Amino acid sequence: MFWTELCFILVALMIGARIGRRIFRDGRRVRRRRDGFYFWPDAFYATD
Repeated sequence: MFWTELCFILVALMIGARIGRRIFRDGRRVRRRRDGFYFWPDAFYATD
């Protein structure tokens, strides 16, 4: 029982780390994309 639970916890942690990294990367990409496409045109329109 102990070893099966330990293996299950380790696998769950590995999967969670992978999913967390993917979500973190996507969040950074979305943030950069938002900075590039939404805030820049606003600055250009403000100057015009």
